[in-house]
Amino acid sequence: ESVLTAFYTPPEVIQGIYKVMERMGFREGNILEPSCGIGNFIGMLPPEMQQAKMYGVEIDTISAAIAQQLYQRTSIAAQPFEEANIPDSFFDAVVGNVPFGDFSVADKRYDKHHFLIHDYFFAKSLDKLRPGGVMALVTSKGTMDKENSSVRKYIAQRADLLGAIRLPNNTFKGNAGTEVVSDILILQKRDRLIDLEPDWVHLDTDENGIKMNSYFVQHPEMILGEVKMVSGRFGEEMTVVPFEGSDLGSLLDEAVANIHGEITEYELDDELGDEDNSIP
Repeated sequence: ESVLTAFYTPPEVIQGIYKVMERMGFREGNILEPSCGIGNFIGMLPPEMQQAKMYGVEIDTISAAIAQQLYQRTSIAAQPFEEANIPDSFFDAVVGNVPFGDFSVADKRYDKHHFLIHDYFFAKSLDKLRPGGVMALVTSKGTMDKENSSVRKYIAQRADLLGAIRLPNNTFKGNAGTEVVSDILILQKRDRLIDLEPDWVHLDTDENGIKMNSYFVQHPEMILGEVKMVSGRFGEEMTVVPFEGSDLGSLLDEAVANIHGEITEYELDDELGDEDNSIP
């Protein structure tokens, strides 16, 4: 299963994600990688974040064993993410490339939402992230672009979208033999549920009449290629063709510079104290 749904993440994408976190002031703390493979994100942790403690979860026992052998200071749980018993609000950051596919996973806590596997990874990871913490995950464009907006509404009630980067369709081609359009979503968890429906929960059409998430219609500079309609397995579908002679690393650097935010400290006791004062 892991082999079918996992794409090895190119180094430029991993570096881009760490650059976002670095810009937000992340230096140390607990980092979760919910689908760590052989540990590429762990191995590329920048020097200035070496104080951070990484925790990986990986369903494929062979990949998990390789990751544990390579990165012995990291805790790797060799099990499906849905079985991983991790405390809520424990992590300061979540990074990774979530598995995607047209199937759900069984987890009583989330079953009523009928999440597909990639969306499930967002939902569970958000619960494991502390308020003020940041999540930067690679997912298929379906999370942002599908007609059914329920997963986006679910996420928007719990976190702020700080930014999204749409990757060209050849990003994973070199290593997975596939042309998929993927997005990096950068989210910051709130300290409470808010019933919000920001624009990015909904779809819109761009100037050429191509339907996509309204975030990308409003922020075309965050699409790292040319948007085109091509005939796919299910008729016409949208793809992102790489710009001629472009370099993914530099394009990501430019996109990352548009994402602003700060990882905030969160002290549960202070919050409770403040609330006590407000009781008449």
